[in-house]
Order: sequence, then structure tokens, then C-alpha cells
Amino acid sequence: MQLVFETILENLSESVDEADFREAMAGAAAELELITFAYLSLPPQRSGKPKLISNYPGRWTARYLQNRYQKVDPVIIRARCDGCPFR
Repeated sequence: MQLVFETILENLSESVDEADFREAMAGAAAELELITFAYLSLPPQRSGKPKLISNYPGRWTARYLQNRYQKVDPVIIRARCDGCPFR
């Protein structure tokens, strides 16, 4: 497992753009036997737009952002309040 995490960190640190990051995260998900991943970066200002990088279907991610589901998503809410890893 240590080698998996080292490879994931190396691939992420070598990412230079969004496409590289998406590929590194997709590889990490596959190594961990996950089908999909999502990375959401929330803007510091409420008026800013969030950035979503994932391998979910484009129609779903567009809908998620258009409907501002990040404001009611229980995973996002917990991550913003707690800051610690959780299942």
C-alpha cells in the first residue's frame, strides 16, 4: 500500500495542468479499486465559481455545478466543517 501512495503522490506532484491532474487522480482511483473520483475546489469568495475535476459523466458534473449542489452535498459540508479525513 505504501508504494501505491508514493506513486499517487509522485503522479500528482508531476501534474502541470488540469488534464494531468485528472489523469493522475483517475490512476489513483483505479489503484484503490474505485470507479470514479471527484475533486472540488471551492472559491474563497461566495460569488466565485467552484472548480470540479472528476471522471464522472460530464452531464452530471455540469448539472452538479449548475444547481450548486455543493451547498447541500453532505460530503462537502462535512469536509468544510471538520477538515479531518472521514469515511
